[in-house]
Amino acid sequence: MRIALVCVGRLKAGPERELFDRYFKRLRHSAQRAGIAGIDLREIDESRARRVDDRRSEEAGAILAAVPGGGLLVALDERGRSPTSAEWASDIGRARDDSRPAYALAIGVPARQIGWMSRFGRQLDLPLEGNGRARCDETGELYVLRDGVCSVDGTS
Repeated sequence: MRIALVCVGRLKAGPERELFDRYFKRLRHSAQRAGIAGIDLREIDESRARRVDDRRSEEAGAILAAVPGGGLLVALDERGRSPTSAEWASDIGRARDDSRPAYALAIGVPARQIGWMSRFGRQLDLPLEGNGRARCDETGELYVLRDGVCSVDGTS
């Protein structure tokens, strides 16, 4: 499995880019020791469309195109729940052990939410907001939506 870091926008040359490059190099070495085949950076140009919805649509399409078929896409959003390092490592390990070809992290996500996905990549029958419960058809995991935050219940 490979990890793809999919970013909308490109880092310019300068101190931020140098710091990113240093940590990215460390990440590549650490990933190999964890059985990850490699780390890829995919920087996507920001859309220049005039309408916000058109920009979101173009950038969302570019993000999806950057994720290898069968890969798991994780969209990072400041409004979401931040997993602990252990939870995140477990999630990446589960994707690796499930023979996913890629675990993609999208940063600068422009798309609007259209639903909830299980860790397996299956759409869940949950409302966008509020509360609800749904089971993943593939794994049987129970997902609970509480006040707009979706998490795995832990019971199957």
